[in-house]
Amino acid sequence: MKKLEGKVAIVTGGSRGIGKSTALAFARAGAAVTVAARTEVENPRMPGTIHGTVEEIQNSGGRALAVKVDLTKDEDITNMIQRTIEEFGKVDIMVNNAGVVYRVLPWEFPIKRWDIIMNVDLRGTFLCCQAVLPYMMKQNSGSIINVSSVAAQTREIPVGIAYAAAKAGVERLTWELAEDFKGEGYNISINAIRPHYTASEGALLVAGQDYDTSTWQRPEMWAGFCVFLATRNADELSGRLLLEHEIRWEAYKAGWVL
Repeated sequence: MKKLEGKVAIVTGGSRGIGKSTALAFARAGAAVTVAARTEVENPRMPGTIHGTVEEIQNSGGRALAVKVDLTKDEDITNMIQRTIEEFGKVDIMVNNAGVVYRVLPWEFPIKRWDIIMNVDLRGTFLCCQAVLPYMMKQNSGSIINVSSVAAQTREIPVGIAYAAAKAGVERLTWELAEDFKGEGYNISINAIRPHYTASEGALLVAGQDYDTSTWQRPEMWAGFCVFLATRNADELSGRLLLEHEIRWEAYKAGWVL
């Protein structure tokens, strides 16, 4: 069923992993999708580009727009929103998925790397929310889904202190934003998901070849969860940090099978 028919979504980090899977899932559900990321040229270490994702969507009959975005540049975020409005006329869904990781011991951590991670993973998430919210407020509807990580809670695989701190910040940011909109009548649902270890290209690269990833979650699973969350009104589901079992329970209550 086209449960997102007529909707317009922006997905950052849409060249690979959870972001790409989410963009594809949104398109299958009927949404027009802006696929945003930095990657325009194939990287042998981590395959996938924004143009490749858009091509897959278009080849399946969907509508999609590729926009190169560096979340450390404020003007790129503004351009991403403007181009989406120009192409599709509105923005209904914002998925803040883009993230960067740098794994090194804290006493050796270059402050330049720290700043990049914070600027992309945390500041970039906030700026994307800030940029899209006025459009959602004007239309009195919208859904923001922020992608956190199990790294915000545990360090079974050390991914670096900056990434863990940034993702913990994303979770608090989500709650605060949702609280600010509670009772304001704008019908904007704002939630965060916390994937456990997921077999995306980036995560597999960080883990290395010797790590057993056979039990890891799949990006496609989280993409399906994002489709469900994008259909929820603010009075149904907002201000939540959702793990796999919690999303499945919410979907079950709503009559969905995920």
